[in-house]
Amino acid sequence: MRQRMISFLFEHLWNQVSQMRHGGLRVAALKAGKLASMILAAPFVLLIVIIRPWILIRFGALDGTRIFCLIVLPETYLYWKEQIQSPRLTLDYIGCPKTTCNLQLQTMWERTKLFPYDANFCVFWERACKFWTRDDAHSVRIGHTTLHLLGKIKPHLVFNGGENLRGIKLLEELGIPVGAPWVCIIGRDNKYLNHSLSAKINAPGGSWEYHNHRNFDIGTFKDAATELTKRGYFVLRMGSVVEQFFTTGNPMIIDYSNHSVRSDFADIYLLANCSFSLGGDSGLNLVPAAFGKPFAFINFTTIAELISYHDWLPTPFIIKRAWHTIDRRFLSLRETFDFGLGAAGFAEQYSLAGVEMISNTPEEIRECAIEVDERLHSNWYSHPEDDELQHKFWEIFRKCCPPNHDRIIQARVGAAFLRQHRYLLD
Repeated sequence: MRQRMISFLFEHLWNQVSQMRHGGLRVAALKAGKLASMILAAPFVLLIVIIRPWILIRFGALDGTRIFCLIVLPETYLYWKEQIQSPRLTLDYIGCPKTTCNLQLQTMWERTKLFPYDANFCVFWERACKFWTRDDAHSVRIGHTTLHLLGKIKPHLVFNGGENLRGIKLLEELGIPVGAPWVCIIGRDNKYLNHSLSAKINAPGGSWEYHNHRNFDIGTFKDAATELTKRGYFVLRMGSVVEQFFTTGNPMIIDYSNHSVRSDFADIYLLANCSFSLGGDSGLNLVPAAFGKPFAFINFTTIAELISYHDWLPTPFIIKRAWHTIDRRFLSLRETFDFGLGAAGFAEQYSLAGVEMISNTPEEIRECAIEVDERLHSNWYSHPEDDELQHKFWEIFRKCCPPNHDRIIQARVGAAFLRQHRYLLD
């Protein structure tokens, strides 16, 4: 242990000296300040380590850069914290940043006092503990692995009386009568990230294009939106910064993203109170889930990731299909895994494999929307072969992705989608 610590200190000091030589006095001053702060923190870190067998103290901070991280992950963390009995007392100090991507969510978290600490304070002590212990024992991990808890959560965030009155006025301004149901539809493009987060700092390779395979044309929602209005729903196109307008001429279909009433408050209120949402692989699509509302995915690309995180989701989903540009044919589910694309998160992986991900058609999205609505109202009737097709799909999935055997999979592929694309089961 002593040898390892000496080795670490020598290597660390050498790296710091090298960086100071290249960065000059400014970098040297910053490094000296950080080192001094770590030295001053050492006695307190030592105390934390000494009491660790009896009391585990951990630090962390909410990620305020994206709505998914600001609402879904803390909600699942809180549920996990309330349900799991630890053999030792665990004290978590988690901070909420002063600036976030959504002022309404920030206000609601501050009101709960569940994350009352300063984010910078918590981040400093997390780094100090990691610096001296060389492990993550004192770091709070708020991660995707707890997303299956969304189906069990009673929301910690609630709207107060004033906000509910504000919501009624919002609906009036949008032309939605009191008591009328609405569905939120959510597209996927890069404009929000390009507008809100520096790609140079936050994106691998300095560009958000690495997940272009997840994007799709919002216009493909038009048939589904029209069908939903026939079923009595208003349809709201969501998103704060979007590339395309969504115009249909139907007064019950509202391009909220480009409406004058769009605000941080309205973003959350409309998603939290919708009948259900339908959208792509976007964090915004999970906001309704954090408030106990149903949601369904379309145009999902990484099937293994979808099931790893959303195996509990009872509403049907549909996926993008993999077109092999050299063989000029679609790949089956088994072949998609064979090509290493079952959990591929980078657009480059698809291009290197000679594969293009084909977005869902307007008809496929419409059929999925119908199934979601009818299942939620207990009006869905399966075709005779539907259960057999579902069984075959999940049998192949379990063989190709065995780590997902640990939990019961409630997820279902859209019935019409699977009937139409039986080749997926080859």
